Amino acid sequence: MKSALFAITLGCAVILVLSQSTPRDINNSFMLSCKAIAPSGRCQSGWTGFKNSFAYKNPNSMQIRDYDPYLAVFPIPPAIKGILLWSGFQDLAAEVAKQAGGRVTSSSTLMSSSIIDNMQKGGVRTWCGNVGDGIEYVKPCPSFVQNTPVFTFWAAISQTIASNSNGYVFYLTPGRYSPTNFFGLYELPALLKTGNGATWLVVLNVITPDRDKCGAGQLGNLATTVAQGRPSLQYICYDTDGSVDALVNIIEIYLP
Repeated sequence: MKSALFAITLGCAVILVLSQSTPRDINNSFMLSCKAIAPSGRCQSGWTGFKNSFAYKNPNSMQIRDYDPYLAVFPIPPAIKGILLWSGFQDLAAEVAKQAGGRVTSSSTLMSSSIIDNMQKGGVRTWCGNVGDGIEYVKPCPSFVQNTPVFTFWAAISQTIASNSNGYVFYLTPGRYSPTNFFGLYELPALLKTGNGATWLVVLNVITPDRDKCGAGQLGNLATTVAQGRPSLQYICYDTDGSVDALVNIIEIYLP
């Protein structure tokens, strides 16, 4: 498996990212991850749907709809009453969703996203196809940017969860809002669309010394964006200490 180093600039930091080709055992890795989470009878069709989502396609021009074959096997439920979105708090969000006792749906509670998340944590960091041979096992896959296979998969999950909301949406954030992160690019635009079923956007802000509090800076911009983009969507923001108990208590206000 060949690899190459790519430099990605985030703010003022330059991070070196190891870009790899698709692992040759990706099929086995997917099946192991799937069987640990989903009914084993669906895993082969899940692999077929996942493979068909990116194989024989240009890895630099992927579209969200390309993952429809996979999401047809492991669909994201429609009309979700409570959704937990997050930026920068994957583990905390997973624990909050767990402790909330089924009140909220998050990426950690869905088979479609959990299978791939576990596969990545198990060592399959990337995957990509090519228009000639199907799956690219030799050349390095593109880095994590828009319209590439891995980025587009998580964009598809993000957009579909938000599009399927039908009630309360909770957004866990470390005092920031950016129109260029997954929430700003895919989730918030879906929530602001006419016809979206979300009725409340409840921001769960974890206070840190160098980040904004509710109503200030970037979070003030978020409130304005919601008010201007879809006035019928109720908005409220809570400053919290980031403890699981505090966050679950807020969720229980809206979803007893």
